[in-house]
Amino acid sequence: TAVFVRDLDRSIAWYEEVLGLTCAYHGDTGNNIPGAFFDVGDTILAMLQTSDPRRDLAEQHFAFAVDSADAAYADLVARGHVPLARPEDLPSGYIVGQRAFDIFDPDGVRIEFVERANIAINPRTLHPAAVV
Repeated sequence: TAVFVRDLDRSIAWYEEVLGLTCAYHGDTGNNIPGAFFDVGDTILAMLQTSDPRRDLAEQHFAFAVDSADAAYADLVARGHVPLARPEDLPSGYIVGQRAFDIFDPDGVRIEFVERANIAINPRTLHPAAVV
């Protein structure tokens, strides 16, 4: 997963503080593009800085699987962060038993926290205080 950001240092700090992720690399990602990489469970979140004003960063979206959407929400709120709405049960269709909520990062990227029945959760994908 890759996400574009306007201010790399601000975004790294937010993803570390709010989501509890650890930046594994910060520097040139190739072709003089500043960026960072976060190890998130068995995947990598790439963060690339852009100064292109035509790129609408708010069109980006990705999700983290969590054991409990309610616990993740409560953790974020307790630490002073403002999700868009409380967790809600989503209509069946994609996956029955899905419960989710969203939060925006500093550039307006929508990050979804999804609780789904019968999936494996890697505790490194969320701030440790929210792991149930």
